[in-house]
Amino acid sequence: MLLFGAGKCHKEPTHCFPSASPSWAGMKIDRKTVARLTLPANLDDKIFFDSTLRGFGYRVRRAGRASARLLRSYVVQYRRAGGSRRMLLGSADVLTAEQARAAAKKILASVALGEDPAAEKVARRHKDAHSLKATIEDYFAVKRDAVRPRTYAEIVRYLTGPHFKPLHVVPLDQITRKDVAHRLARITAEHGSITAVRARGALSSLYSWAMGMGLVEHNPVVGTFRPKDAEPRERVLEDHELAAIWRAAGDGAYGKVIKLLKRRCWHLQPIGL
Repeated sequence: MLLFGAGKCHKEPTHCFPSASPSWAGMKIDRKTVARLTLPANLDDKIFFDSTLRGFGYRVRRAGRASARLLRSYVVQYRRAGGSRRMLLGSADVLTAEQARAAAKKILASVALGEDPAAEKVARRHKDAHSLKATIEDYFAVKRDAVRPRTYAEIVRYLTGPHFKPLHVVPLDQITRKDVAHRLARITAEHGSITAVRARGALSSLYSWAMGMGLVEHNPVVGTFRPKDAEPRERVLEDHELAAIWRAAGDGAYGKVIKLLKRRCWHLQPIGL
């Protein structure tokens, strides 16, 4: 059901809707009629509604309480879920009456089909605030104390470095599989396949977390090609081979590093240098 007149605006107090114009009934908003419209001296804000397209209006308001300058714009208004919704179509300095009417028809048609364009616009604005960069920062706050320092440093490196930087400003839900695949191809060409595999995994983990938080509905990394990872080792060194390396390393600086690394492998624990 469309609203012809003023009422309560979505999530705003009642006084935010200017007065409607019952005297305007029977007149069509077009280039000639809007040119004659002016604001009554006793009003600061007024909407003149069209007689042929219910809900389509022409708004005239003062730039300030004591200002003589008038601001003119086209609006569309409708009812949804027991309340009124009003959307700005655009300034009358930019849109013609015909262009505004066409835009209003499109919105009102979607309302007739059960949609809520104003609510969708608010939701879109909310999603746009969740860019990849902003989401990465929230993700880091969760991961900082949940993983080992070295693992956290790797996540930071892959997500904040140059690998996905072109996507940082894009809303999280607007990044496509094609976008991710393109970046993976560039990472492979510029930094190698191993780096691409690690970067792909970091981004996929972020999206899995974002899905759990309700920020996105799907993971665009899924289905992208997986760069070739490092080949697994064919074998490990035998004891006599390790002993030969130990003897050949000597006691110089290089030899000490080799022996230190060997001890680390034997004891399976990190060491501080």
